[in-house]
Amino acid sequence: MPKIVGRNKQTRPEQTYCPLPVVRPNDTAEPTADEVTQLEPGQYFAWNGYYYVQASAVDMQHLYFNCPFCKTRYKNNGQPTARSKNVLHLHGSDSLSPRREHRVGHCIRNKGSFFIYITPNTKGVSLSKLPDTLVTPPKTVE
Repeated sequence: MPKIVGRNKQTRPEQTYCPLPVVRPNDTAEPTADEVTQLEPGQYFAWNGYYYVQASAVDMQHLYFNCPFCKTRYKNNGQPTARSKNVLHLHGSDSLSPRREHRVGHCIRNKGSFFIYITPNTKGVSLSKLPDTLVTPPKTVE
């Protein structure tokens, strides 16, 4: 069973770490799927108030991506530790086909709008092979 990182351990509201987006040569147009495919896990493009990331994996229930704003460990000054990794977030999915999905961030660090690209490079995943840095979205209490 994968280790679930608790939300209270994942981030603190007072932390100020925010990585810079990848700079594109033509920043006046929306990023293309080919440009997003070139991103490494945890990198992102920022354009017109949206964040563009590539999905790390997809299955019939979820799509997974490495959040560029959330790290697994932080120092007391709010900066990530040297060996911290990007946290893997998940959102709902109903297909394995390549596409672009619009989702709103659920992490404490950034609640912005994300465009998540599922490309031919995105891996299919089974639930038994989830990484140990998985963070589940917050549950709503009714």
